[in-house]
This record gives sequence, C-alpha cells and structure tokens, in this order.
Amino acid sequence: MIVLVNQIAIIKTLKAQLMLGFLFFWAGCSQHRQEIQLSGLTMGTTYIIKIVEPPSQMDLKLLQSEIDSVLNVINLSMSTWEYSSEITTFNQWASSNPFPISNHFRKVIDESLDIFSKTNGAFDVTIYDLLSIWGFGPSPKQSMPSSNDIKSVLEYTGSEMISLAKNGLVKTDPRVKLDLNSIAKGYGVDVLFEYLESKGIMELFVEIGGEVRCKGKNAQNRPWSIGIEDSSNDKELRFAGVIRPKIGSVATSGNYRNFVDRNGKIMGHTINPNTGFPVANNILSVSVKSQKCMLADGWATALMVMDLESGLEIIQNQSFLEAMWIIELGDGKRQIICSDGFKVEDAIYVIRE
Repeated sequence: MIVLVNQIAIIKTLKAQLMLGFLFFWAGCSQHRQEIQLSGLTMGTTYIIKIVEPPSQMDLKLLQSEIDSVLNVINLSMSTWEYSSEITTFNQWASSNPFPISNHFRKVIDESLDIFSKTNGAFDVTIYDLLSIWGFGPSPKQSMPSSNDIKSVLEYTGSEMISLAKNGLVKTDPRVKLDLNSIAKGYGVDVLFEYLESKGIMELFVEIGGEVRCKGKNAQNRPWSIGIEDSSNDKELRFAGVIRPKIGSVATSGNYRNFVDRNGKIMGHTINPNTGFPVANNILSVSVKSQKCMLADGWATALMVMDLESGLEIIQNQSFLEAMWIIELGDGKRQIICSDGFKVEDAIYVIRE
C-alpha cells in the first residue's frame, strides 16, 4: 500500500484542453508527431479521441461518422434517458419470460453480475428506482424519501433478481429496473478503442465523460498523461496526482461533482444498494486502473460504496485491478492512498493545510 502525505501542491492549467469529469488529459504544448483529434457528444457527455500518426489515406470524415454510429448503437441500448432504448424497454418489461437483449447489453450485464458477486453487492445495476427516489436519473423525485419509501424499493433491488438466459435477460420481479450509467461509459470506451485498433491505429487515446483507455505514446513521443482531479469545490482546476499508463484504462468515481440538495442537506449520487441510502464515508473519489475500461468504470463505483479497508483488501486480491483513493481527513486535510501497483508519478498530494 502506498500512502502519499507530502506537501500540498497545486497545478494550474493554462487553458486546459480537456476536462474529463474526474480525469483530465494533460499534454504538452509542442507536437513532434502528427496527431488528430475527433470529438463529439454521447451518453449525455462528451467524447474525445486522439490518434497519433494515423494510417495514411485515412478518411477522417468517414471515421468520425463511423464513430458516431457505433456510439449511437450503444446509447440506444443502455441509456435510460432514451425512451425507446433497450434498457428502458426492459425496465417496462413486466413478464417473467426472457427479454431479448443485444450482444452489447449482454456483455455489460455479464460483467455487472460478476462485480456484484465479487463485491458482496456493493456494485448493483438494479438501483434505478433507488436513484429516482433520491432525486437522480431521468425520473427524479423532488422530496426526501421516507424510510418506508426506501424499504419498499429495496424489496426489488438486488442483482440476484436478474439472470442471463440463452435467449435473453430474466427478472424475477416485474418491478426491477436497471441503471447502467456506472459501467456503460467504460464499455463505450472499450468498444471505440477496439474498433480503432481494428483500423490499424496503434497509438491512441479514447475518453468518454472522464473514462479513459490509451496505448502507445502521445505526439511528444511520451506516455499519455492523465491528471486526477483534486476533489475540491474551488473553481480553479487542481490535480491530486498525475499518472502515465503506457497501456490500459483509468476510470474515476466521486461524489463532489454530482449531488442534489434535499431540504438543505447535500446528497451525493453514489447510493449504497444494500442500505438504500447515499454513501456516507470519508472517500471523496476512487480511481481504478485496469486493462479494460468497463472493469475500471464498474469497480470505481463499487469502491466508492465500500469502506477503505474493505476496498483495499479486495483490490489487493484482484490481479487485474489497481486503485487510488482520495480520503477526507477532516479540517480540510486530505490523503491519497494507493494499492501497491497504482503508481502516481509527479506525486503532489497531499495533506491540505
């Protein structure tokens, strides 16, 4: 376990090129190799793709169109904000018969059920209605839920109530509704990344809403640099640390950018699916490294729900995962704690005085 408790340092950006939610892409000013950038909107957020030394004769307009088409398919499968999407249709499905699902949907559900099992339910995609009663999602309630409200929703919350069958997805209670926002962006990153690889692109950076997968080197012939945002409420951009993965994915989950005010009480959007209440611990954010972004995305959410000790223990037993926590110590002081394989270069954090 690595604990970083050095002096405070603040990195100011000079008109930062890209805000990645909880992650920031940090690049030098001079470029020594050709680099192209493609960007757009998807899944209620933005995407950015950087390609270094693209194959000759590549039609960028056609590539942009193909990328948007791929993302549109995923969005129409897993977005609860799309009323005709696959997931919305499943949520309205009142039958005990298997609901036919696409291959994209199946892969995400399969991974979600695996994380659910390994985390003792800390990660759960059946929390659509729990999010709604706390004021999140496409159908938010506007008042504080009562204990009876929470108890009622918990009756049909739990991924043990869904199962994959050969011909579809089965729910044991017709009230079960899914929300895949905690893993779908990571999956989208993986799909785009692998699609671009199939085009012969060898050095690239793919990001959707702060979830990143990269390989190779940037235009300066250096490993891609990803800055992890300080969980500060200051308007000024701050970094808690910078990492430079040669290959792989990084995803971050945190509560300090997405919350609602309920009767004067600020509620973070991370809900503990076992209790039905927003998470109440001293974890401000968790960043996870893995080969695939879908894994990093889902596990970052799971570790936000778990306490630090439990999270560290489970990560140390998962050879394909590494993690970094930003912990609130009180009195404005914070601390970075990393699993053994999570290397924070330019370590800058941090106890804040």
